[in-house]
Amino acid sequence: MKKRKILTSILIMIMLSVLLIPATGLKAIAAGPTLTTTLSDQAIVRNDRLTFDVWARNQAGKKISSTVTLNSERVSFTWDDSDKTSYTLVFSKEGENTVVVSASSDGGKKKQLIYHITYKPVEKGEIIGNAVWSVEVFTLGCGYLIQPVSIPIRAGETAAAELVRLLHENGFVGYHSGSVDTGFYLAYIADGTSSDVTYNGYKKSGTATNPKKLGLNPSIPGYLQPHLKSGMDFFDPTDYRKNWTGYLGEFVISNGSG
Repeated sequence: MKKRKILTSILIMIMLSVLLIPATGLKAIAAGPTLTTTLSDQAIVRNDRLTFDVWARNQAGKKISSTVTLNSERVSFTWDDSDKTSYTLVFSKEGENTVVVSASSDGGKKKQLIYHITYKPVEKGEIIGNAVWSVEVFTLGCGYLIQPVSIPIRAGETAAAELVRLLHENGFVGYHSGSVDTGFYLAYIADGTSSDVTYNGYKKSGTATNPKKLGLNPSIPGYLQPHLKSGMDFFDPTDYRKNWTGYLGEFVISNGSG
C-alpha cells in the first residue's frame, strides 16, 4: 500500500512537471536547427563553379557548423565567419547533380536540404552574362575615364581579360606584368596612341580600337592634399604633367599611387 502511494505521488509530480513546461519550450525541443542557403532547387548552371552561402543556426539562434556534399562527395568550405559559411561547387558531371546541405544540433536533431542542379557546360568564349565596369579618376579631380558600361562575360575569360578588352574598346592601352590568365598586375593605363612595347619594365596590353589620348589635367581635390602631404614620402600635384603625361599609374603624383 505504501509503495502504491509513493508511485502515485511520483506520477502526479511528473504530470505536474509536464503541465508546467511552456508550449514554446515544447516547440523549442522539437524544432531543432534551422538551415538557409542561397541555392535554388532545379537550377541550371552554365559555369563549372558555383559559390553559395549557408546560414545554419541551433534553436537558440547560435551559428553551428554545416556539411555539404556534391554527388555524395564532401565539399570543403571556402569562407567561414560568425554569420555564414560559403562553399564552392565544382561541377564535372554534365546533367543533374545532387547537392545535400545538412546541420545537426539540439540533442542530435538534423536538418537537411536537398537540391538538384543541372550543369550545362558552355563553349569557351560563349556569352554567359554581363558585368558593369567603369574606370574613374576622381582622386585626381578628373571624373570618369570610362563611364559605367555593361559588357558581356564570356566563358573562360578572366576579369583581367575583360579589363584589357574594355580599355582597348575605349581607345586606351594598359601596361602590366603577368598575363590576363595569371599573375596580372595593371601598372599603367596609357594613351592608345603609345608605341612603346614596354614601359618601366611592364609590357603593353595590345592594340587599342580607335586609339586616343587620356587627355587628363589632374587637379588633386583640396580635401585630399593635406593627407597626401602628411602621409606620403613624395607628393607633387604637377608630377603627371611634368613626367608622366600619357601614362597614369604607379608612383605618379605620389609614392602611394598605383
